[in-house]
Amino acid sequence: AYYRMNEGSGNSLTNSCTNTSGIDATLYGGYSRVASPVQFAGNALNFNGISDYIELNNRINLGTTDFTIEAWVYPQSTTTGMVFAQDVCGDGQYQFRLYTTNSKVYFDYSDATALGAPYSFQLPSTANSVPLNTWTHVAATRSGNTYTVYINGVANATYSTGSNTINNQSGADANKRLRIGARGGVSAGCGLNYFNGSIDEVRFWNVARTATEIQQNYLKEIDPASNSNLVAYYTFDQNIAAGTNTGVVTVIDQKGTNNGTLNNFALTGSSSNFVAQNGTLVVLPVQLVSFTASRVSAGIQLNWQTASEQNSLDFTVERSADGHSWASLARLPAAGNSSTGQRYSYLDASPLAGNNFYRLLQSDIDGRTSYSPVVRVAAAGNTRSFSLQSANISNGLLQVMVYEPVMLRMFSMDGKLLWSRALSTGYQSIPLQVPSRGIYILKGGYTTEKLYAE
Repeated sequence: AYYRMNEGSGNSLTNSCTNTSGIDATLYGGYSRVASPVQFAGNALNFNGISDYIELNNRINLGTTDFTIEAWVYPQSTTTGMVFAQDVCGDGQYQFRLYTTNSKVYFDYSDATALGAPYSFQLPSTANSVPLNTWTHVAATRSGNTYTVYINGVANATYSTGSNTINNQSGADANKRLRIGARGGVSAGCGLNYFNGSIDEVRFWNVARTATEIQQNYLKEIDPASNSNLVAYYTFDQNIAAGTNTGVVTVIDQKGTNNGTLNNFALTGSSSNFVAQNGTLVVLPVQLVSFTASRVSAGIQLNWQTASEQNSLDFTVERSADGHSWASLARLPAAGNSSTGQRYSYLDASPLAGNNFYRLLQSDIDGRTSYSPVVRVAAAGNTRSFSLQSANISNGLLQVMVYEPVMLRMFSMDGKLLWSRALSTGYQSIPLQVPSRGIYILKGGYTTEKLYAE
């Protein structure tokens, strides 16, 4: 049973769980409906510059792959501010920080062991680029051994190294998780470590985004389901802006499972709390809460729910037998504009034999579109969590069909964990580097497969 309490009026509570029916509830006695901290809204997160920070569940290792990291920042003081860091007092890894005293943003890397000798660099932006009390978009990319800093979607500074290695650390340092709003060490010996101001739209990618790609997306929220190279995504679009949010201390990773924990935030009032985001940022027209598919006697029942809608036009239900080729089944009109939850359903009365994959194509009035995550109704007896489209790594790509959300892990033949990633359902083509030629083991959910690197 699952009761969202989002009816808005009346004395009924609807069970949102599709596995059961007939257990809706009725409210009795004196009650009133109030704003909930469990909601999606156009928010950012404000840091007090003294003690606030977010610690993620896991590290985000950059290793030797290309990457892009980006965020919106609103600095409010002239002290040094740490946007985010996977670093302990400069002993390795990376950090993205603001020196607001000279209006520069820095991407830093320093490590004494990765290359067998002391090695470090600071990539500063040009002067007077990040003003106080103003929203500014900052990004850093690595393509090969070239690093670039972007300000408001424009390349601002570049630096080329003799190596593209950022040490992922081992031993005790391997337990230092990435922190947003502070350096990993957070101690007096590290100097001023905390960010003072607001942060929004933190994104990590496993590719070097081009200038055009950054410019096309930095002024708007993005659909995580439609961006396969997105590793982690923090919108802070939850809780109540400047409200009382003390009951919810988890920041949601909109792409995967690497959620964060809020530390030392007041979570009430207009600072050290969730606040309204940059007013010029274009939000997604639809906030999709859930999308499910289940077998019923009449076919396959699809149900989905939105938390809010802005200028939404319609939903197109698409079906596939293999997760590659899609056909449209129906178009359903959307609510248009709604700040309350909306529920939709569609019955596929003639499902395919075997596997049926479904997704939603959401269109808005302005012509923008986005896809939902893919859901699957498995054939009878099929309990596989994923399958390899090719048993070999081809052109550095792992090609896999994921039947249910899964944490996919790659092991060497001696059992050493080499790589892991949370994957959503559907076809995935993932850049993957292996240490050497040979056989590797992929495990996820109910499935184990052998992978060959030649």
